[in-house]
Amino acid sequence: MRRGAGRITLSIGMLILIMQKTTSLLLFFLWIQSTLLYGQERYTISGYVRDSTSNETIIGATITVEGRSVGITTNQYGFYSITLNAGVYKFSVSHIGYTSYASEIQLNKNSVINFKLLPRIMQSKEIIVRADKREKNIKIGRAHV
Repeated sequence: MRRGAGRITLSIGMLILIMQKTTSLLLFFLWIQSTLLYGQERYTISGYVRDSTSNETIIGATITVEGRSVGITTNQYGFYSITLNAGVYKFSVSHIGYTSYASEIQLNKNSVINFKLLPRIMQSKEIIVRADKREKNIKIGRAHV
């Protein structure tokens, strides 16, 4: 650094050093901010959805997290798994032909929670199925051997 007539002149090397230090400091503050904003612990909740009377697994049951646009369906084994930030969530489990089930769960560690759904008897009005036979003029051919 040289002084001359009230001016301070910096060499190119010093300018590069100042820029490197400034960039490093900026990156450090950005890292701290991202850690504080997004550094929440994430945990997985998983398990099976079963029929409460037969204990059979239910394929295609829907598990949703109320108040969020998060949901999942059970696989071909009735198994589900979902990962969320730590917190309290209300889970809703449903499937056609079963009564829906809701449960509030504190998620502060990885958890295995199995749900059992109660079958719902669905009644409807009487349904009549009819079929009419149309007469066709069909000629049966003879096969020669």
